[in-house]
Amino acid sequence: MEGLLQVGDRIVLYAVYGTAGGLPALSFGGSPSTRWKRPDAVEAIEASGLWMAVPDRPGYGGSTRRPGRTVASVVDDAVALADAFGWERFVVTGGSGGGPHALACAALLPDRVTRCAITGSIAPAIVDGPEPTEDEERADPRRNRTSWLAAPVLRGRSHPAGKCVP
Repeated sequence: MEGLLQVGDRIVLYAVYGTAGGLPALSFGGSPSTRWKRPDAVEAIEASGLWMAVPDRPGYGGSTRRPGRTVASVVDDAVALADAFGWERFVVTGGSGGGPHALACAALLPDRVTRCAITGSIAPAIVDGPEPTEDEERADPRRNRTSWLAAPVLRGRSHPAGKCVP
């Protein structure tokens, strides 16, 4: 089944897979990806007992673009879609570029998201704390000096090493 949802002044297109009344789930596709799933994926969803809604993210498939959006902006669409289905609580999944969107929902909707699963996704850099050593960079690619230096600039603050950044 496919549907269209009005969220503010935008349109979000989505597809629903699985069995109505099954475990409610929202799934965010990779980059680029849309609401459509391959037949083998549809069979797996149906066999799993999930009732899964897969929205097109803004600017993908048939969903309206959302200039200036952030990864966390997906929460508005997730809440609107879950509410449209009457889901008080649901799981979220994301693959590849959809992983950060699932993580954003899990982090920002702790009273509604019961589980979060991501596959083949990117992970956010670890930028808090002191400047990483070369050993730390080798041990964990998420802990790297470039991300550590860029984080304050992106947050609009001074650099932790005391250098002034615009």
